[in-house]
Amino acid sequence: MGIQNPLSERGDVVRVVPLQGMSMVTSGINERFFELNGQRYHHLLDASTGKPISTDIASLTIISHLSVDGEIWSTAGFLSSVEESMSYLNQQQGIEAVVVSKQGEVHVTQGLMDYKGCILLREESALEE
Repeated sequence: MGIQNPLSERGDVVRVVPLQGMSMVTSGINERFFELNGQRYHHLLDASTGKPISTDIASLTIISHLSVDGEIWSTAGFLSSVEESMSYLNQQQGIEAVVVSKQGEVHVTQGLMDYKGCILLREESALEE
């Protein structure tokens, strides 16, 4: 299954993960948004302010046994920085994650780094063509 490049056109993928009996859920700031007075507002909100969260993450994909876990963690893992998110997600049991930064860097949790099936389509940044 392909993971959409959040910095490119639909159909451009940054990673492919062969899945069997697993679920993959992605959340990102690239598809659900609106612009008002030159300001872009995405759908991931900070509970304390009610405003879109400020983060360097463009998308977060969760691989888990249950889709509901993916739905929960793909939003809960959207923290203020890639580093903070990766540290948090690496501590969780029963999930793996792929995080794409706004700069196009692709990060994977430790379990996927060890998983031979996580195929790297690109060595370079997701921004490069």
